Amino acid sequence: MKKTLISLFFVTIVFVVSSCNDYLDKKPDDSFALPQTLDDLEGLLNSSDLTMNFATVALGEIASDSYYLDEAAWRAMPNESDRTIYTWQPYSPELAHWTLPYQAILYANAVLEYLPGIAAAENEVHRAERLRGSALFFRAHQLFNLLHVFSKPYLPGGENAQMGVVLRSKASLNEELKRSSVEESYDFLIRDLMEASQLLPEASGHATQPSKAAAYGELARVFLVRGDMASAKEYADSALFLQSDLMDYQNEIDPSATLPIPRWNKEVLVDLSLNGHTFLNTTRIRVPLKEYNNYESTDIRKQAFFTENANGEIIFKGNYNARNGNRFFCGPTTGEMYLIRAEANIRRNLLSDGLKDINYLRQHRFREDDFVSLDFDDKEHALAILKAERRRELIFRGVRWSDIKRYIILDETEESMERLIDGKVYKMTAEDIIDYIYKLPDAVVDSGNLIQNY
Repeated sequence: MKKTLISLFFVTIVFVVSSCNDYLDKKPDDSFALPQTLDDLEGLLNSSDLTMNFATVALGEIASDSYYLDEAAWRAMPNESDRTIYTWQPYSPELAHWTLPYQAILYANAVLEYLPGIAAAENEVHRAERLRGSALFFRAHQLFNLLHVFSKPYLPGGENAQMGVVLRSKASLNEELKRSSVEESYDFLIRDLMEASQLLPEASGHATQPSKAAAYGELARVFLVRGDMASAKEYADSALFLQSDLMDYQNEIDPSATLPIPRWNKEVLVDLSLNGHTFLNTTRIRVPLKEYNNYESTDIRKQAFFTENANGEIIFKGNYNARNGNRFFCGPTTGEMYLIRAEANIRRNLLSDGLKDINYLRQHRFREDDFVSLDFDDKEHALAILKAERRRELIFRGVRWSDIKRYIILDETEESMERLIDGKVYKMTAEDIIDYIYKLPDAVVDSGNLIQNY
């Protein structure tokens, strides 16, 4: 019954996800089953058919410098949009980059809309609170990542009135579609996460379900991107207070294994993945040597995260969801929280506190006899250490694109990226990177009367 209900309910609202004109006039069939119990709502959030945990937009990672394609792989792309996007050219991306995150948002909205009408027994009040908190978390997570790729970056101290994303708050067929500002978009998702952090349990019972620590972790990410280091530290602290364990790579993983990192390991605050994409696939993408050489030879991550193929090319294998292919893990982890707290402390001139967290993380990534504590000369040096360590720990986690933009904004660094295809070099300067956002899919603009980015 649960799967039937979910499938039928999806039919009544899928038109929003598809954003195609054919769906605009569809009305729900009265015979369709709608959520009537907490079990039904639980099914909407947890069914593997729904992609709540696998819907995060992948366009930021696609734009990043974490990988490259050789010419054969680039030419083999089935879609012109893929080949064009790889070189940062203006092109409307595939519809799925928009629809999959908004599908998750739509299901979250359905839970939020139907939950108040379902009477919870006295012994299920906390369950109802958890369901509301989970829905708020998933909605906020998707909006946060959509902002990275379809909107200009948040400018600390700026007005941030530029166009943000569509803030869907209802599971309604008739909700007006419009783009809110970047400021409004961040305010909306922060409110969601704040409430979620109060409703969710300290431990969720399963890594696929968000917990209080996951909500705090997502808030730490949000405030880091916004340049609010005091708040980023506060919420990283809160997450680590509840869940602070790190894996000891020396004793808890086999770095030579095909997939060394166990799924749902003790570092994972919530299991989330980028939505699969045609060319962002471990069988196709290659890791630049500069990234590989960023790891010391004694760093266990070098063997655990990468392998070399017969052509001497570097392949990524360190996915935190124990998968090959195109489902890259992107959820918050304890390791990331230590790095967020470290960056917040360093930027607030608490250099020793920042380096303490970095070295604590590194202790768990080296064999005991190989570990050497890092030191610093000044704030600039400490930030350089932090950025390099963040790069090593969080490669292919969906954060690199926002990291690059943050460094350009906060540090005025001259970041740049290059792609080489068919003998032609495509280059992005720091100014280009800040200005670069994806176009909305054409079908979304046409059917929703939304303002296109350019």
